[in-house]
Amino acid sequence: MLGSLSPLGQRARNSNWGVTASSYVVGSVATASLTGLILGGSGAIIAHLVGTDRFHTVALLALALGALWGFSLDAGLLAVPLPTRHRQVRGSWRSRYRGWVYGLGYGAILGLGVATVVTTAAVYLTLAAEFFSATPAEGLMIGAVFGGVRAATTLASAGVREAGDFESIDATLRRWAPTSRIICGWGQGLIGTALVALTLGLLLA
Repeated sequence: MLGSLSPLGQRARNSNWGVTASSYVVGSVATASLTGLILGGSGAIIAHLVGTDRFHTVALLALALGALWGFSLDAGLLAVPLPTRHRQVRGSWRSRYRGWVYGLGYGAILGLGVATVVTTAAVYLTLAAEFFSATPAEGLMIGAVFGGVRAATTLASAGVREAGDFESIDATLRRWAPTSRIICGWGQGLIGTALVALTLGLLLA
């Protein structure tokens, strides 16, 4: 998909890369924001029913455990596979629709986070954070950031003007892949540890 959304791929389809890429970003941010809004609103309803203080305590503990679970999965400490769907966006859309249409559609699907292959447990932690924020506005903001970061991957192909450019990009992505996995995995571990300490502090206060 990265190749089809590049300037080279768009030129081959007589489409404008700027328009397609912008539509992709808009679709991703919009869907992720809407998801965050819904989850944050759902959390607010549950918090109202069970009590705000109790909900916040449960939220901290749940996010702490979720972050540590994510760290364990991404670091390979658990002999279980990461829950995911073995599905990608439909390639046939590129030959059936205009660039801005499938760009918007691809972005919307990927902005959901779990509609295609999930490569890190941080995706699930993000959705949990939206719910446990218990605030529609905060859930929306978390979703918007997630959607924007997820859509930013298309910028990696912005400089592709000929087929040989993909080799350089592929080499760069492969070189940074181990580092990104370490940062993502250990980042979740640090978050989980901090939240456990915060939860214990509140419970013992």
